[in-house]
Amino acid sequence: MSCEHYGNNTIIVFCFIIDKDKILLIRRTKEPYANTLTVPGGKKEHGESLSQACIREVEEETGLTPCSLELAGMVHNYQENNPQETLTFYFTCRSYSGDLKSGEEGVVEWYDIDESFTLHDMNLFYLQIAPFVFSRKKFPFEGQIVLSEKGDIIRSTIDYLKAL
Repeated sequence: MSCEHYGNNTIIVFCFIIDKDKILLIRRTKEPYANTLTVPGGKKEHGESLSQACIREVEEETGLTPCSLELAGMVHNYQENNPQETLTFYFTCRSYSGDLKSGEEGVVEWYDIDESFTLHDMNLFYLQIAPFVFSRKKFPFEGQIVLSEKGDIIRSTIDYLKAL
């Protein structure tokens, strides 16, 4: 699979599929972050819009087709001494069609939103991003997450964009 690069940048999309008080999570079977729970998502392919990439990733990983997407925010992920930067866009979906099924990326299952913050195998990025997604502020969030060479979070700064 090719991914969209701009210089040393990679673009990734993630989707928080929400149904009342439930969130759809995938237990990843592949690296990166195998055996952790997170939301469906993946790399944007050449020529796709962000929403097209999000819909494709959700369909591939869950069998569901988002009927509506809302941009929740974006985060710049990087290592301090590495020119590579990953720009991640986070969407929410509260309306979808299709039948839920797991795919090659992992097993999908509904979890209680409140419970998702206490699961021991929850992806650390989810724990950083999800509070901003679930707050339902009228502004999208933007932030930076600085990673170690192993991919661990060193520090993060995330806040809501304000009207200028």
